[in-house]
Amino acid sequence: GGSALRLTYTPGGMYSVVGWDEEGTSILYSAGSRDVALPDTRLFRLRLSSGVVKAEAIKAGGISGEKVEAKEKKADGGSTAASETADATLNKAKPKDDDDDDDDYSITEAQNYVDNLAPDQLEGERPEDDDDATADKKADDATRRTLQHQERQRRHLAKLSSLSEQARRGSVGSTNASVRPIVEPIPLAQATEGVYHTTEDSECIYFTRFKQTSNTKRYVGGTAESLWAYCSGRFDDLAIPLTSDFDGTSKSPSVYRYDDGDMLLFMSDRSAFTEPDKNGKQSSATTEWVASSMNLWAAHLPVTSSGFTTLPVRLTSVSCEFNGIDLSEYSIDSASGDVILRIGADLHRVSSESIKDRLSVMKSSAEPVASRQLPIAVYSDFSNMQERLIPMEITRHLTDLDAFETSYGTITTLLTARGQTFAAPVIPDIALIPQTAYGGGGRNMPARKYRVAPGSGGGGLVRILCTKHIPQPAQTSTPLESGERYALLLATDPLSPTAEHAFYLIRTDAMASPAFGFAALYEHGDIVDNTGLPAPFLGGHLDSGGSVREGGLGSVYPDTVSVSPCG
Repeated sequence: GGSALRLTYTPGGMYSVVGWDEEGTSILYSAGSRDVALPDTRLFRLRLSSGVVKAEAIKAGGISGEKVEAKEKKADGGSTAASETADATLNKAKPKDDDDDDDDYSITEAQNYVDNLAPDQLEGERPEDDDDATADKKADDATRRTLQHQERQRRHLAKLSSLSEQARRGSVGSTNASVRPIVEPIPLAQATEGVYHTTEDSECIYFTRFKQTSNTKRYVGGTAESLWAYCSGRFDDLAIPLTSDFDGTSKSPSVYRYDDGDMLLFMSDRSAFTEPDKNGKQSSATTEWVASSMNLWAAHLPVTSSGFTTLPVRLTSVSCEFNGIDLSEYSIDSASGDVILRIGADLHRVSSESIKDRLSVMKSSAEPVASRQLPIAVYSDFSNMQERLIPMEITRHLTDLDAFETSYGTITTLLTARGQTFAAPVIPDIALIPQTAYGGGGRNMPARKYRVAPGSGGGGLVRILCTKHIPQPAQTSTPLESGERYALLLATDPLSPTAEHAFYLIRTDAMASPAFGFAALYEHGDIVDNTGLPAPFLGGHLDSGGSVREGGLGSVYPDTVSVSPCG
């Protein structure tokens, strides 16, 4: 237990965690740099310092200094140079007093310790079917590599344990702390993601350069992601391009352990295009890469100064199997060797046997590997997808207001908010209204507000932009005592393919049914093709609608609409 521990202090902020290095003892992450004006992504390595207490490390690693020292002296007779080197290494690893905490007990010593083990000390790690007392050197080398990895992991866990203890004591980052987090910038310009791979000659990092700023498929251009390699001490100590023969996207490198040699897996939207020769036959010498769909590819490691030693081969054919959906990302299960693919919103697993069978062929014409969808079920009430009522806030949602005096002497307003129009009465402050006694049924009824448009079932059909009351002239064919009121309404026409703006004439009195609703289908006569929708008199799907360039009404600013006092 304990509180969380902050390990990095990046001024530009972290973009993403790329992953662990090959040994699993350092974390690679990408972050922004403020050294330049434009966005500049750099890679950083986060590791732990090597000042761990030796007694804790030996306890975590399960090493007994005296026991190993006795075995080495017995195996080598105590007189060889290797024995002396092993004795010196083990003496450093012996637990001493607390005053020796400042001595270095690094991860490199774990490799030196395993390298100095005698052959008889590797017998416990041999396979059960290996009964030969003189095992071949190949088996010994494989066992030593396994032990080196385990030893580095044990000592790294000891550092994490010590760091956690420091976090509880509050001594992280102090001068007397035995373990400290260290951030090392990777000296590679424009590197966004990468993976380490150790060979006998040097340590290489295969990284992605550039970052595409859009989600355009089959993008070919200057910022297309490409793969590069940097091997310390090789290629004149310079990074070399690996995918310079293709102008499209190549990204997300990962090292895949394979019996016949390590492979580099990466994602690319390339596809082999072979032009026929003069005789109409396909020639491999004229093969070129073109941008297609995103898939998983593989290439042999290590690389040379000219790039990959062989042409990359495609492992998957996602687009053909999933109706044009590309591969989004992938991950390698280091324990089983399986590969997990994310295709759309689903995860698919490719078995290690299928991958090894495909890699053993290494021909572009071979069938792609088959994947199986993982049966992942999500149980939830999905509250974010349920319909809900959002209370209206007049101060935030109100977009248009028009007040007018009715024939009854009261004042009513037409409120337009959230694409809807409401009629609301204007009443005096209730605190100023004298309190009267109950006057019987139907009396002292409060003024009510109601919706004008759209009606029930028409909320997704139309969006009201503004509503203006039309005053009735003194001479009108409609008696004033009838109570009918009309308004000019600017809204999007649901009968227009592109939702063009249109003007409507609708009733706003309480006796009328809301416009653009299902009820209008049975009451209004000015319907359009039996849809129950009011017909516009200007714009919308009419000939007067459309863009201004084509002679139509175009788009109207709601705050520019007004009605004269005489209507």
